[in-house]
Amino acid sequence: MQVKAEAASAIHVGIDVSKAHLDVHLHPLGERLRVSNDARGHIHLAKQLRQHSVALVLMEPTARYHCAVHRQLHDSGVPVALANPLRALRFAQACGTLAKTDAIDAAMLAHMAERLEPDPVAPPTPAQAELQELTSARRAAIDERTALTNQCAAATGTFLRRELANRLRTLGRHIARLDARIETMIRADPELDRKARILRSIPGVRPVVTLTMLALLSELGRVTARQAAALAGLAPFAHDSGTSQPKRRIHGGRAQLPACSTWQRSSPAAAIPTSNASTRASLNAANPPSSRSPPLPERSSSWQTRSSPKTVCGPQMQLDRQDRCSTSLETNGKRA
Repeated sequence: MQVKAEAASAIHVGIDVSKAHLDVHLHPLGERLRVSNDARGHIHLAKQLRQHSVALVLMEPTARYHCAVHRQLHDSGVPVALANPLRALRFAQACGTLAKTDAIDAAMLAHMAERLEPDPVAPPTPAQAELQELTSARRAAIDERTALTNQCAAATGTFLRRELANRLRTLGRHIARLDARIETMIRADPELDRKARILRSIPGVRPVVTLTMLALLSELGRVTARQAAALAGLAPFAHDSGTSQPKRRIHGGRAQLPACSTWQRSSPAAAIPTSNASTRASLNAANPPSSRSPPLPERSSSWQTRSSPKTVCGPQMQLDRQDRCSTSLETNGKRA
């Protein structure tokens, strides 16, 4: 009876995030709250939630608007999980809720937190957050440079070609400054520098992939090889039905990782540290050698080109003190 009482008293909170406001729903109390999405509103929200026995807070990541409240609640000791927006939409549809307002979304997120119980996620460290911003800015600058290069090649007027060439030179200096800042950050942070050297020691992982994984995969070193493959969108998924057993295909993950050009030109099987022959064969089947082109050279900073000894990794990529991949297994924080 005591366990049932404790379960009944647990509060699940859903937060719908917008630029100006946070709509909050406390389930099963049915209480609703709206606070401003600024420092004052975040402090007030944390104070209100501390008055209840909150089991979990669930919100959708919305650009950068959720980051500050995520950090505030985490620092206040409130567990926070992030919901995939598509999964949240599918959950609402499965519940028969077709209407969509901020209050309804917050209530559905609270119900989703209770039913699915997703794992809490810690916010990125300040260094990790800055690295993510720099990576996003670098990716946008690379895309802009590609568009300007194509536009310059198609231009016929002398004036326009000269203007586009000036913009390309300015953009090139901007990308060089971003690379220098990224190099300084990684060198100054021992953990980031250690992970960068480990990643560069894995065959198939090139400089841009290293930067993208450092910025977007803060779970590196704390997950198994299969979990890392799923996060990166390189895990082979089954689509079997009856006697039909088609080839395994890779999909999902975090969009920025599969979209990385260097990653696409690399062998996914080589990029995932695993000794499972069937998994590696499945990845190679989904990406036959004929469809893969050799990696293209790219001008990079010293941290990107620093060489490390090639290491064959075991079932799990374990970041250890020797700055190399270990073949040890780890389950729930304990070595097998």
